[in-house]
Amino acid sequence: MFEASNRSYCHEPSPRTADRAAGRSLGEQSRRLRDLHVAWMVDAGDFFYQFWPGVAVEERTEWPNLRYLSLTTKLLRTRHCDPLLQAAAAAAERMPKLLTMELWGIGVSVGLGFAYSVQDRNHTIFVSKEMAACTLESATIRAWQRVVDIRGSPCNLEFDVKQLRLKYQGSAGDV
Repeated sequence: MFEASNRSYCHEPSPRTADRAAGRSLGEQSRRLRDLHVAWMVDAGDFFYQFWPGVAVEERTEWPNLRYLSLTTKLLRTRHCDPLLQAAAAAAERMPKLLTMELWGIGVSVGLGFAYSVQDRNHTIFVSKEMAACTLESATIRAWQRVVDIRGSPCNLEFDVKQLRLKYQGSAGDV
């Protein structure tokens, strides 16, 4: 799902706020999907709301079939980045078939990205250099290491920092 009609996503600051209720509902209702890719209609922070540190819910969603997940968020460029990534890791613990999780955001003329990827028995975290506000606290690294441990992989995470280039071509769909 992609909202291409609102060009404000490509510029800073954006006056639009994603529908929090839609993000939370999608997080709960997507449990039977194998692939889920949503751009700008909901924020990843709302999708993972039930896994945020300190949030108490009666029952947390499980995604037994989800293999590929990509979401967008405005939180990658803020101090809330680490809590978001910790919530994403807690959710990933409940996605036993997950192969790739990508979280994307847009800063001023740069792409911001975080990705968790599994290939064979190798688990890799990719982080864009442009995520300066996000320091990847030790709690965040431990949270993602738990994801690896739960899967029974006898390895540590590999971290790969890359520079992402944003090429704007007139439509948010081209970013």
